[in-house]
Amino acid sequence: MHRIYNVKNEEYYLIGDAQTVIEGPIQREQIFAIIIKVKRKGKWIVPEDFQWKFFAHIWPNIIPLRRTIIKTYRFFKR
Repeated sequence: MHRIYNVKNEEYYLIGDAQTVIEGPIQREQIFAIIIKVKRKGKWIVPEDFQWKFFAHIWPNIIPLRRTIIKTYRFFKR
């Protein structure tokens, strides 16, 4: 899933949850969906949930740390 990272002069910049590079700019017409809930491991996640808030507000602001966090998560997940 990609999230809007920034908007400048009506141009949108996006970043995927597992990415470390911001994509863009893209135009509003290129955005074709707004996610209102996500099903993960059989459970619905909605905007009120901590996990949603973390990935919407904190995760986009720690781009330089993402690679290390993802590698650490995968190491311990084994």
